[in-house]
Amino acid sequence: MEPPTETSKRKVDLERELSNAAGRAYFWAQWNHILSIVLMVVALACSVTAGTLGFFTKTPANVVGGIAVLPALIAFVAVNLKCEAKNSWHARRVDGLNGLRSRLMFQLPEPPTIEQIARIANERDMLEVKMQSEWDGNLLLNWSGFSHHGATSRSSGSLAAPAPGQQGPGEDTPTHH
Repeated sequence: MEPPTETSKRKVDLERELSNAAGRAYFWAQWNHILSIVLMVVALACSVTAGTLGFFTKTPANVVGGIAVLPALIAFVAVNLKCEAKNSWHARRVDGLNGLRSRLMFQLPEPPTIEQIARIANERDMLEVKMQSEWDGNLLLNWSGFSHHGATSRSSGSLAAPAPGQQGPGEDTPTHH
């Protein structure tokens, strides 16, 4: 048996990196999906509990009210955590990494060249940069709802004339994608 070549070592190392990264991404996809479901079930249970206690028992109003407010708080947390969007992001990352692994293991000639392996490693790096950019642009926690400026400027409902360059009430707001 011949000793492993540099090319075969790189192929094995890259395959291991792709498999490990896909496994971690799969774990996080599942975690976000489960967390989303748990938050929804807990919110629904709180709502049903508050309604049941308020309608069928003589539970004090402050207890029923405390339970009734929980679904709104849970919804706020769920919206800001973006669990389903993160689930999708991780699942797409798994698919991308598994696609690269498939090319490495089953679509290259035997033996592959070091350049072919390097090309797949480069595509993995580009995938990671693209995915990180998407995460930074869409999936970071949204703290703007807590700022005084963000809360008042959007909900003031003022009928005052808009500042130059801004739109007034009733005007179409442009959308940015």
